[in-house]
Amino acid sequence: MPKSNFQLFSVICILTGGGMLIYDMTQEKDLIYLKILGIIFLMLGLYLLNTNVRSKEDKTEEND
Repeated sequence: MPKSNFQLFSVICILTGGGMLIYDMTQEKDLIYLKILGIIFLMLGLYLLNTNVRSKEDKTEEND
């Protein structure tokens, strides 16, 4: 998967998970499965996005 599509997928997961959690907060009834799915999507998106980000040390080694 190209890098831009992978990042787009990660952002969509983050927004979907955040949207699920915000929607659950607005409801009077507690929807536990929606909370669980929201957290899973949010954490999956954050993990996928974090695995593509290089550290500052890697960037400086390439410049040397």
